[in-house]
Amino acid sequence: MRILIVVILILSSCGGNKNSSSDEKKVILENIKIIEEKIKNDTTGEINKFYYYELVKNYNRYIYSYPNDSLSADLIFKSANLHFTLNKPKETLNLLTKLEKSFPNFKNIDMCLILKAETYLELLNDTSKAIAIYKEFLNKFPQHPLAKDIKMYIENIKNINLNFLKAKNKSL
Repeated sequence: MRILIVVILILSSCGGNKNSSSDEKKVILENIKIIEEKIKNDTTGEINKFYYYELVKNYNRYIYSYPNDSLSADLIFKSANLHFTLNKPKETLNLLTKLEKSFPNFKNIDMCLILKAETYLELLNDTSKAIAIYKEFLNKFPQHPLAKDIKMYIENIKNINLNFLKAKNKSL
């Protein structure tokens, strides 16, 4: 009996399921769709970390299973956004770097730079690094619809830092 079970397991793992990769891809994408819908329809106004981490897990399954698939670029970007929302700067920056290296022509590469700058500014409080990335954005995308806003944003960041330093010096 034990031999029969082993033979059945071996035969079932070796044979016939030529669509397993395609099926796996469909399952992952369906899981992603379901979880994204749950997050989208959540009316509590709070972050449901369970859903976020499940979504990240499914994004990662797809990204690592299909690294050269163009959809992987979108999922890396979505995952970076989720990590930003979850206050995970290291993971956010790692994903954005991976995206820039693996998919340099990604359709939202401009937004990658903005998210990277925001990560340094909001999560790491590194204004100089954020400003440098915003300037990189302006150099790469001078005609971008957000270019004027980003120039003003840089000036605001500089003014806030200057005012903070002045206030700090007065208190000393």
